[in-house]
Amino acid sequence: MTSLSDLKDRVGSPPSTPLPSTPGKGGAFNALKKYRDFRLLLLSTLFVGTAQFMQQVAMGWIALELTDSPLFVGIVAFSAGLAFILVAVPAGSYIDQLDRRLMLRVAQGASALIALVLAIDVLTGYVQPWHLPIGAFLTGSMSAILFPTQQAIAPSLVDRSEISNAVGLMSAVQSLSRVVGPTIAGTVIGFVSTGGSFLIQAFMVSTAFVMATLIRLPARPTVNTGPKGIARVLSGFSIVWHREDLRSLFALGFITPILILPFVQFLNIFARDILDIGASGLGYLMAISGVGSVAGALFVAQRSMRQGTARLQPYLLIIIAVSVIGISISTSVVLTFALLFIEGLVAAVMLSTNMALVQMRISDDIRGRVLGAYSLGFGLLPVAALPVGVVASLVNTQFAVGLSATIALVLAIMIAIRSTVIKNL
Repeated sequence: MTSLSDLKDRVGSPPSTPLPSTPGKGGAFNALKKYRDFRLLLLSTLFVGTAQFMQQVAMGWIALELTDSPLFVGIVAFSAGLAFILVAVPAGSYIDQLDRRLMLRVAQGASALIALVLAIDVLTGYVQPWHLPIGAFLTGSMSAILFPTQQAIAPSLVDRSEISNAVGLMSAVQSLSRVVGPTIAGTVIGFVSTGGSFLIQAFMVSTAFVMATLIRLPARPTVNTGPKGIARVLSGFSIVWHREDLRSLFALGFITPILILPFVQFLNIFARDILDIGASGLGYLMAISGVGSVAGALFVAQRSMRQGTARLQPYLLIIIAVSVIGISISTSVVLTFALLFIEGLVAAVMLSTNMALVQMRISDDIRGRVLGAYSLGFGLLPVAALPVGVVASLVNTQFAVGLSATIALVLAIMIAIRSTVIKNL
């Protein structure tokens, strides 16, 4: 049996192939135009992502309708985040061991079934409050499998020189989902019903499942070598820990979702109590950040990763942190909109580039485990919002959001000054 210490010898150095220095022809949509199977994966990701964001809105709305308790709304959101934390890392270990096509299809098929059950539950009026955390947990579990699986499959569908283009497009559709999903859900809930929103979500996930079955990905042989059991589950962290380049990229990639992005959970308070723009204004706040994210991800998609790209990461993080600090103290609607657009754009550039750099520095046999560990950062987002909420209740929301972003700013400055590894990537 291979021990975790043996992994250090196997993965202790990055791939020797240099990063491509010139972008491919075709612009931001190059991979989309050239590769049929990547198009299917991208569209499938768009449909699933849109459905997931629709569910977040619909779940929160019906939870509030059933209980009139903001705390219960938080419990439902936390259930999805908890599932992501518990499932993402083990899922990553199996992505390297099993057929990735099969994992993608099973996860999407299960997601479609869960969505359909929730739709029937709501439409028939049978739904009870306790159904919602269970539904959120099950959906979060499937999301924890889908995210690293989709990201692990993408590089195998394009040439290595176009991995950054593929990763940028994947990030763009995820950002687009963040804009489209809540918009569709809000419109359907307002003009039809909450049950109608769940039904559309079930249709979208089912469509994504059909697309996934059409992806032509050569079946990977079953891998039975390497660590077993819990050692295999934890091997993703061991791989990262013994690779200084990955350790540095992970540190930068985790700071944003843990210390900065939780502010999004509190935009409703900014909209209602600080900017005085109400529920409709909240939709615009979310949308402008999402539009910035789409623009940023498309910017990354049309560029290739050059030697030295990583050294910009801490400075991008500094811009994001300063933008959120500005949002925390702003009382101007126009200024807040501008800062949200900047935050969304730069965060998308930073996180898409970070993901591309990680993808290009790992081999396919460890990709699932590394990406499973990487996705944990986003699963921690609902949990990271809890301490911000505690500080907000003790002082105020502006102080809590500003404090969290300031900590991120200090860490980014320290990395920019002291990290020789990032400077040399």
